Amino acid sequence: METIINSSYLITIGTLIGYERKMKCKELAGTKEKEAYKQIPFCEGICCVQTYRNIEKATLEVKTPIYEKLLHKLGYEMIYDDDLYKEINYRLQNLNDAIEKYDLESVFIIVDKLNNLLKNSEKDIYQKYLIQVIDVIYQYYKINEFPDLINVEMMKSVYAGFPSYIKSVMIDILYKYAVLNIIDDNEYVKYVKEINLKTSKYVPNQINYLQFLCNIQDFDKFYLIFEEVLKDLKKKRLFLRMLDIYDLKIIADLNTDPTRIVKDIDECNINVDRVMNKLSFHEDEEVTSKTIKTKLSQHYYNIGYSLMIARQYNEAKDAFEKSLNYDDIFELACKVFLFNCYDRLGFDCVEYRNYINLSRTYDTSNKHYVLFLYYVFKLENNNLRERLKYIKKYVLNYILPEDTLLIRILFFEINNLAKATSNYQVLQEFIEKMGLIN
Repeated sequence: METIINSSYLITIGTLIGYERKMKCKELAGTKEKEAYKQIPFCEGICCVQTYRNIEKATLEVKTPIYEKLLHKLGYEMIYDDDLYKEINYRLQNLNDAIEKYDLESVFIIVDKLNNLLKNSEKDIYQKYLIQVIDVIYQYYKINEFPDLINVEMMKSVYAGFPSYIKSVMIDILYKYAVLNIIDDNEYVKYVKEINLKTSKYVPNQINYLQFLCNIQDFDKFYLIFEEVLKDLKKKRLFLRMLDIYDLKIIADLNTDPTRIVKDIDECNINVDRVMNKLSFHEDEEVTSKTIKTKLSQHYYNIGYSLMIARQYNEAKDAFEKSLNYDDIFELACKVFLFNCYDRLGFDCVEYRNYINLSRTYDTSNKHYVLFLYYVFKLENNNLRERLKYIKKYVLNYILPEDTLLIRILFFEINNLAKATSNYQVLQEFIEKMGLIN
């Protein structure tokens, strides 16, 4: 075939060839067939080992026939349509822009258009992997989860070889995965360093880095960067994204000077009004935009979470109710926290009924789901000893020492049940397991 003059495409292909070869080695481990996919025999007769290594590391563009021959060894064809490639990448740039603006309606429309363009995925390695990447992005923004962990692992291995506009989005998604799924603090820090989050200039990743600094409690650096990011958001008129960093400032102040929290929340509420006005919504009008509903739901969830940590349960209750009224993106955690607020404020558990139905099916091992099921049981069963037995049998094993807020919720519940039943065995087990007493 004729030589392709497209460095960005060829560099991506080189990355994908390297990843596919490694997956073949893994798949064929322990068999003779694996030998053909080891680095040296794989590139033998096609190119020198160093050239192959540079292709694999996405650091070198070489003559097209080399890519073609390497692809044939993996069962792919060298399919390249310049007009199609440009159209795909135009849509990817649109996707980058829509995510930066947090315009979810546009995100879903663009994903549909991309999937319609990607029709040769079986034999075209670029399109095959791009479909998988787009699916991970879609699933996150649709349900705030990562149902296909294999594709997430793949993204982490290949993101560096993709053009900057989709690479930035992939880094954003990989960070979101780390936040939701990596429990160990050291592993979390290591993972974030590996995806080069700090150096990304993409707005969502600047916000992600602020969140990372909050999570590792490097608040000096957080405050140093905060004003710079805020200034950038104002300049780009990204008002919905401003909600994110105001929420993070509350978390930072909660850890450094809790006396500023009330003032922070007042500033946040002013910003919400500003956002609504800029987007032509008024207090007496119903918000209909899915994007705005989702972002406001996230904002009020974050407010409620911070207020709950600060033990301001009445205000937290109001925030969680607002979050659930706008959207269900955080419904599990939101409902668990809300039910605990009801209990602490002396509400009867009959109040749960307004929020007892779920919008979708959840993984049964999800710890928020496990706690939610306890509250469902609690609503239907007034026997305090049975409630205590339920916690011991179905809940305790899911809660870990690092689950600070969930520990506080469960301690409140178990402690009250222990006092009411004069049965302190479960409470003692819980205290020992969580390391609450030396």
